[in-house]
Amino acid sequence: MHGKKMIGSGTKNHKASLTFKQKGKVFLVASSKNFVVNDDKIFSDNSSVSIYFDKDSIYHPSLQLKYVGKDRQLSMVRKTESGLQMPFFDSFHQLDMMVDGIYWKIDDPLMELKMLSGAGENKMMLESSKLYTDLRFEKLQGMSETNPLFMLKQYAERNSRTIFIPDLAKSLRTSESNARSLIFYLAERGFISYDVETDEATLNDKLYYYLSARSNKTDYDKLEFSSLIDKKANGILSLLNFDLDLQGVSRINLSDSQNVFIIPADQQLKIKKNRDFDFNGRVHAGKSDFFGSNFSFNYEKYLIELGIVDSLRLKIESGELDEFGKPKLVAMRSMLQNLSGTLYIDSMSNKSGRKNFPGYSTFVSRKEAYIYYDNKSVYNGVYKRDKFYFKIDPFTIDSLDNFATGALGFDGDFNSAGIFPMFREKAIVMPDHSFGFERNTPPEGYAAYGGK
Repeated sequence: MHGKKMIGSGTKNHKASLTFKQKGKVFLVASSKNFVVNDDKIFSDNSSVSIYFDKDSIYHPSLQLKYVGKDRQLSMVRKTESGLQMPFFDSFHQLDMMVDGIYWKIDDPLMELKMLSGAGENKMMLESSKLYTDLRFEKLQGMSETNPLFMLKQYAERNSRTIFIPDLAKSLRTSESNARSLIFYLAERGFISYDVETDEATLNDKLYYYLSARSNKTDYDKLEFSSLIDKKANGILSLLNFDLDLQGVSRINLSDSQNVFIIPADQQLKIKKNRDFDFNGRVHAGKSDFFGSNFSFNYEKYLIELGIVDSLRLKIESGELDEFGKPKLVAMRSMLQNLSGTLYIDSMSNKSGRKNFPGYSTFVSRKEAYIYYDNKSVYNGVYKRDKFYFKIDPFTIDSLDNFATGALGFDGDFNSAGIFPMFREKAIVMPDHSFGFERNTPPEGYAAYGGK
């Protein structure tokens, strides 16, 4: 007891803990050397926190924690005396979350993920736990002869994955200050979990994964979400199903090699288990753009289910070259509309794009699609889409980044609002960059306008 304050203390090996329950089950556990308790608040300047959902959790080793009784609100902020900004480790979504704070009114089934206000842009970054790039690996190494990830792996093999800073300094033949700076640098990038109070670090699986990806022993991805929004929560986490609603996400790159990226409508999406996510908006794949809603990205199968595609816009080569000697692309005047299907981004074992699998990306439609001719530029839109259209059979387009214009064609039925009888045809690319066809009438001709 200190006046009207109470300090709940633990030891180095047995820290004090604060437990929150939902429906009688342990939901959140905070552990710290000290918790300060007064009339209406509980506070810890350095606390590890685990938020549980089934067999998964969101974990952070060092947070400033505050519970305010009158508001029944718990805040967990990356603002400790050490200044260390480690990510939250999220095993449910398989993400490392660079977010400043998580806020929870404990009677609500929602948690808010926020960046603290400050000068300039302040983005929340979420990265796949299997993200890797050569650029980041080389940046870690800098001008050194050996990458620090490899050095720490060797140290752990001789000792253990738990590192004491003084021992590490001796092993690396450097000062404790330099060794601690290295640990801090790697901890902020998620390779290490660091305990400020015990001055201990533990190597995370990410460190080993990075080294394996560098040597091409495993596949990896480049999936990350960047959220930038003003005066609102960057993300809302549902405690009912652990879905994470993100705001302020302008673009998501899925494959550099296949040129696949997403532009979410209203900069919003919903992240589900294991990096799956739902969204509306635009999907760009090579020479194609899909616009619509009810889209779902499946991380494991590395595909996008396109539920409602309002329109599919294709681009073809114009016959001219750009300043770099590459063919110029021009958008088709006709679009494919009212369709749905599956976009296979790349082989599910090639999320990194390091290998070349011919045929990807591939789109497989699940139902008929339509080409309409009711644009105002065509006789002021006289050919109404409910009667005048080309109905395309279910189809497949592979190699969306390099398909040949001459190979682009769609079998289907042509309906001309009774001008001619319905007949089967193949819509191909016409000289004016629209989809159409040329057809010779039979010797007896066609009964025009129902024989009139």
